[in-house]
Amino acid sequence: MDSLIKKILSKLTKKNDIEKINTDLERLPVVMKFGKEGAKLLGYKKGGTPPKKQELTREIIEKESKYQDKKDKIMFFKKKYLNKLLLALGIVLVINIPVIFNFIARQPSKHVIGDVNDWISFFGSYLGGVIGGIITLIGVQLTIKNQTKEKIIDEFPKKELNLNAILGLIEEQKQMLLIKNNYDKVIENIVKSEQDMIEKAIHTSPATYKVLRNFFDYIKLYKRTPPMVNNKDLYDTLNQLSIIVKKIQASFFDEYVKSSSR
Repeated sequence: MDSLIKKILSKLTKKNDIEKINTDLERLPVVMKFGKEGAKLLGYKKGGTPPKKQELTREIIEKESKYQDKKDKIMFFKKKYLNKLLLALGIVLVINIPVIFNFIARQPSKHVIGDVNDWISFFGSYLGGVIGGIITLIGVQLTIKNQTKEKIIDEFPKKELNLNAILGLIEEQKQMLLIKNNYDKVIENIVKSEQDMIEKAIHTSPATYKVLRNFFDYIKLYKRTPPMVNNKDLYDTLNQLSIIVKKIQASFFDEYVKSSSR
């Protein structure tokens, strides 16, 4: 946090870059609430422009659709044809290498030691070692890949339950603010839930833990110094946290779907 403030101050003293200064100042309170991970999930990237609400026009929708179609075609080509093309090239290379080597080995040279049979024997051993190493490497990579997929599939239900519990708390406190307008009670409820929510976050992912840890530190800070935030500020903060958790949840679901589609 101190490093971010120092960077902003250095920009103020070194150069008059108003746009970048405003971006950092907009990003600062978000980093205070949710940490760098949370700010990134909300669209506040370091050195980038802050997220803006953009009205969906027909032109924007068509542009996004064309971009997605192009992306889908590239992914389809990579998935269906690229591996087959590489395999075909490998087979052609393996078939033709002996022919090329035989031609080179038969050329007279004063700088080559050994006859053709010696070089053919060496080449056979060398090629066998290379092919064996490649096959072993591919086998290890496939094993690691399958283990990773199985881990994602096995851990997904628990992560989903943890994130749903966190979202349930957030939505419950948002409703209390809207209906009962009780700022103090909501702060009290959030602080009481800290241990349980942090434990769930730890068993979900490092990013979830960092976001929740920053959020609870922020809440406890303003609990000691009221009324620095009001009902609307607290509601907006809870709403931002809800968006972050839903994005984390969506990323886990995407991983689960990809791992399940074998």
